[in-house]
Amino acid sequence: MRNRPDLTLLAFAPALLAIACTGSDQTEDCTGGKCDVLGATTLPTCKGAADFATTDGTLKCTPCGSVLADQSGRGFFPSFTANDALIKKVYMTFEDTNQNKKIDQSEITCPVDMPAIMAKLDKTDTKDCKGIGTRVVSETAARLGSDGADYRAVTSRDCENRGEFGLLFSSFGFSGDPGAKGSGVHITETGHPGGIEIAAFDEVDGVFNFYKEIDGTMQFFGSSLDFIVAGPGGPGLTNKRGCANCHPGGGLNMKELESPWTHWALEDNIPGADVLVKSRVAYMGTLQAGASMQFDVTQPGNEKWNVAKAKFLSTTTTADLKAARGKLKDDSMSSADKADLARRQLNKDLNATQAMLEPLFCTVQVNINNAGGGSAVPSQLFVSNRNGLQGAGKGFASADLTAALAAIGSQVPGVGGTELTTPFMVVEPSHEDESYLNQLFALGVLDQQLIEDVLMVDFTRPAMSDDRCGLLSLVPDLAPKDRTVSGIRDALIGALATAAPAAGSPAAQLQSHLTATKAGMPFSHQEVLFLYTEACQARDSKEVLRDGLKLRSLQKQLVFSGDGKLDDAKGVGLHPYLVFEFDQTMPADNVSVSTTATPDSVTKVSPDARFSPIDCTLVTKFVPVPKPIGVGVN
Repeated sequence: MRNRPDLTLLAFAPALLAIACTGSDQTEDCTGGKCDVLGATTLPTCKGAADFATTDGTLKCTPCGSVLADQSGRGFFPSFTANDALIKKVYMTFEDTNQNKKIDQSEITCPVDMPAIMAKLDKTDTKDCKGIGTRVVSETAARLGSDGADYRAVTSRDCENRGEFGLLFSSFGFSGDPGAKGSGVHITETGHPGGIEIAAFDEVDGVFNFYKEIDGTMQFFGSSLDFIVAGPGGPGLTNKRGCANCHPGGGLNMKELESPWTHWALEDNIPGADVLVKSRVAYMGTLQAGASMQFDVTQPGNEKWNVAKAKFLSTTTTADLKAARGKLKDDSMSSADKADLARRQLNKDLNATQAMLEPLFCTVQVNINNAGGGSAVPSQLFVSNRNGLQGAGKGFASADLTAALAAIGSQVPGVGGTELTTPFMVVEPSHEDESYLNQLFALGVLDQQLIEDVLMVDFTRPAMSDDRCGLLSLVPDLAPKDRTVSGIRDALIGALATAAPAAGSPAAQLQSHLTATKAGMPFSHQEVLFLYTEACQARDSKEVLRDGLKLRSLQKQLVFSGDGKLDDAKGVGLHPYLVFEFDQTMPADNVSVSTTATPDSVTKVSPDARFSPIDCTLVTKFVPVPKPIGVGVN
């Protein structure tokens, strides 16, 4: 929503499209399309004297219509936003200072900047408050010190048992540069950079509503379901539903989600973060650790949202999706704008069953992780550690890592040094996608075997496998009642039989998995992983280190947008992710992508490179895995 997307930090998600019909305190049953936000009315504006009558400061309408604007594509500010804390507590609740049982004109306040919003909430949002907490992130502070650093922050206000994800404020543009003193945004000053982004969780609907202040107005950019149904209405962050460019799954983003939480204060070395927050204690509260961003904000928020997401996608129809997409208007786009959305593979025209299963076949959102990267090639490069799969890293000597990084010219852009403070950051499938699949499991739509039967196709490319993602097109459109484990499996077996895939192809691999399961003798995927891990551990550590760094470089060149490398890569599921907005997030290097790259090359890697699932050597095409001999069920 800014000139440069800032998904690292807030990563809030969009908020709902088809789950909010009423403003009741009870969660709506939105299955079967019974509750459709697209049919919502406009948020009522207070007009007559009766509208301002109140016994507790709350109104059933808003007198702040002049500062509220819609950017969701509806053409009006929807009434279901009254379910979230921002609209309810800031724009529909006021202080009756003279206690005359009505809100007078002089008592109406409609703030849009963060300090003023927080000051108002201190008066209108006071029940069961557990405090204000701020998490600070910086890619530059650890290497450059506070004088050379810039900072972003995510602030939560936890009242009325909302949880820390219930009302989130994303701030960006703070600086430790001595030259910034006097601007208000220096870490020692009290000012705010403006342009606040807010994610407010709607407990009635189980989704996030997404807002940003622009030119003195609070603009609503849509809901989580808006994003997964219609996608962005343009490639920019201030386009209609522009935040969907960064939040394609509708959830909260935190790239460095898990330990060691690189770049996050109180985990990584981020000098100046404490000063930034202490200087703004009135609206930032206390400094919290990066671990809090994971365990108190991102994961619980996504788990809550994914309940609603799974319910909606498992019960909606393709006709309903098409109708919904038609009601959320896009901005006028040039051919270049449309091409940009296409290269990032957004706004896919999927049928309802494909939309439901997309995170099973494709990597909708990603995280990055370097746990143990100082002494081992991270396990996430070998196999996913999500949804019941598990791999192991391959150890190496510290001196070997130093030599290998030098050999490829590794450098952290704009910061210096060959690596981050915690080395070997790699891309992995997101917890958000994993959590969503867990919800489909809970609904009986998937079981563990079906999840593994799909994920184990091209499993050595756990993130961004075009071979696996390409299989999504084979998923037939099933009626909601048929979206069961057996129904989905049988439909896929039928579609694969019709497709008649070539032997040794990804489709043939999926076919063999599914037919074996249906016959009662499923693949033991855990045995496959055990044998694969043994092969990886048996390889020479220097060679695995070389290959791992090349694969890491390939990942980075694929996911970073606008770096001039692989931004137009061919292959379903191979595309940039706008969650990567800062060059310093991962090291750059001199590894080039070439179809002529040999496995033993140090500075060249094939665009289709991956570890072989058989012997863990570097290969350039899909390698099928036979069923382990003598192995029956898992």
